[in-house]
Amino acid sequence: MNLLLVIYSLSCGGAERVLSTLANAWAERGYTLSVATLDSNPPFYPVSSSVRLYPLKVASQSETGAVSAVLGNVRRVAALRQCIRSVNPDLVVSFMTPTNVLAILAARGCEVPVIVCEHTDPRHQNLNLAWSALRLVTYPFADAVTFLTSNVLRRWESWLAGKARLMPNPVSIDAACPPAILSHPRNLIAAGRLIHLKGFDMLIEAFGIIAARHPDWGLTIIGEGGMRSQLERQIQETGLARQVQLPGRMTNPHAWFAQADVFVLSSRYEGLPCSLCEAMACGTPAISFDCESGPADVIRDGVDGVLVPPGNVGALASALDELMTNQEARERMGLRAVEVQQRFGTPQILDLWDRLFSSLGVEVS
Repeated sequence: MNLLLVIYSLSCGGAERVLSTLANAWAERGYTLSVATLDSNPPFYPVSSSVRLYPLKVASQSETGAVSAVLGNVRRVAALRQCIRSVNPDLVVSFMTPTNVLAILAARGCEVPVIVCEHTDPRHQNLNLAWSALRLVTYPFADAVTFLTSNVLRRWESWLAGKARLMPNPVSIDAACPPAILSHPRNLIAAGRLIHLKGFDMLIEAFGIIAARHPDWGLTIIGEGGMRSQLERQIQETGLARQVQLPGRMTNPHAWFAQADVFVLSSRYEGLPCSLCEAMACGTPAISFDCESGPADVIRDGVDGVLVPPGNVGALASALDELMTNQEARERMGLRAVEVQQRFGTPQILDLWDRLFSSLGVEVS
């Protein structure tokens, strides 16, 4: 099978990691894989040498005004259309909303099925009115639209007239990663872009409430983003500089997950968080805000982790305090956390994709 995957960029991020995992897995199965990106940057995550990369170099950040934005997107659609015709795939799979819209438009008239993938909860997505309207107009022309969780799927399936499909992210961990350098005998770990939606400001605040009672514990937040300066200032102002570290981006954080004692997800909203699934697959129990989409699909409260009311910093601090104090509970939950691979392991998710391909009349071989 000849697949073309489309995404804005292969930079550091959840959707980018999912695409890389899927591309490598499909290439290993013997499929012909091509990946088209709107930008020209090299992949952040490892991509198999058998995957053909098409950096289209049409991702401009300098457009100002409606006319310039429209012309820029016309260029992107034209570049994608040319790429589709050149690759001549059996199927196009696109990731993330604006790129999905462009891929649907580019594929019109090319006689190739298009699947578009939503990687967050659209109710909380920070889209402007133009992109929101374009999504409503174009998505019905896709052959399938995938969503990460059942509660998001239910909100969209009636509008999409049978084209909405549930497709969780695959969980894939690499045991052959460099050893972690954790700062304390006991460690909390979190991961994600240093941006508002990830809620690391709330996590630092919650940890600050209990940190004095746990001097042997540290908090490591893996990732990079626009809030770094703000978070560093918060760490200094709350006197946590000796217990909190921000080591930046990592292509493979699995050793850090495996050596940590608790993984924490503090997001204000989510899709189906890759870092949470990967940390649990490494045998690390998790504590998470029970935001509207994602964590409750992964964590079985009291079995392999703990869910707390969304945005409740005090409840997060209390849950952290309790689990940090209770080694037996951490060990018990960690033993069950690895079962996330039975639900979201890459082979299981690939089977779901194969069934979706077959339902669209694309032969799986």
